[in-house]
Amino acid sequence: MNRLCPYCFYQNEPGQQSTCAQCQRDLTDIPCCQNCGATQLEFARYCYHCGLRLLPASLIAKNSFTYLKNPYPGLKAVNLGPESEFVEQLDPHATQFQQESLRLLHVQSGTLLALPAQINPILIGKAGAGRYPHIDVLDFPNSEVVSRQQACLHMVRDQCAIADLDSTNGTYVNEVPLPTGHQHPLQFGDRINFGPSDKFTLLFIRELPINLKHLQTVSGGDGEFEHEILETYGQRAQQSLEQMKAAYAEQDQERLVSTAEDLTLASHNVGAQVVHLLASQFQTAPQGNAAHFHRQLLKVIEEALQKVRFFTKVYY
Repeated sequence: MNRLCPYCFYQNEPGQQSTCAQCQRDLTDIPCCQNCGATQLEFARYCYHCGLRLLPASLIAKNSFTYLKNPYPGLKAVNLGPESEFVEQLDPHATQFQQESLRLLHVQSGTLLALPAQINPILIGKAGAGRYPHIDVLDFPNSEVVSRQQACLHMVRDQCAIADLDSTNGTYVNEVPLPTGHQHPLQFGDRINFGPSDKFTLLFIRELPINLKHLQTVSGGDGEFEHEILETYGQRAQQSLEQMKAAYAEQDQERLVSTAEDLTLASHNVGAQVVHLLASQFQTAPQGNAAHFHRQLLKVIEEALQKVRFFTKVYY
């Protein structure tokens, strides 16, 4: 059976068991379905492979029992409604999955950068002269504005902060320059510039497909309604993506940006936070490189929508 990586959602071949072939994360301690053995995500309530309703890992650890085999393989488990009081609720800031789902989106190239695991602080800069930063941006567009040791990220529990390392051109968060050495806490969607211009920009992302707190507010806490909302959103968002691809192919900039605005609004309404942030970037394409920027954004949005659909499948 293929082994799903909960960090990048890559389906690893059966022989690739200890590390993910795509993101190189350690998979040895990732929980598995007690029925079929499929790798599970932290937020999953149902196994994506056999449909079995899952218990939180802490309850499984407390109770040394095993599930009975599903007598009907392939049959999706029945949604039993709201969780019982004894079932732990997902803390959106407490799990290893979420801590390791932080990403930096390089705006000028549309590249998503994963933060290295088990490293703190994380140095951002350019390799050279015997220095090898944890995130090397030497080959990225406009990297000439980035210093060898530009900035570092500090991880403290669920919080990530950035500090400038006395760089030549400075580090800016949402256009505000950071004093050298000052650790500035980052929030979802913060815009990090190396230098005062928009030549080299990173967006801070926590790559969880859905903001559950927002969705639960929209739905009034009705789980079935939440599922319906996400199903409808998934279909319409895919239609918007196809329209955006067609507009890009036809070089229809106005239609591309207009459809992106519709997707931005729809994503905000349901709490699809990553898609919302990505779609909003069509308003800020870098000059002289808009076509490449848009092509990369469409690719990343497509991947983000796949994760929303997968989330919908395993959570409801």
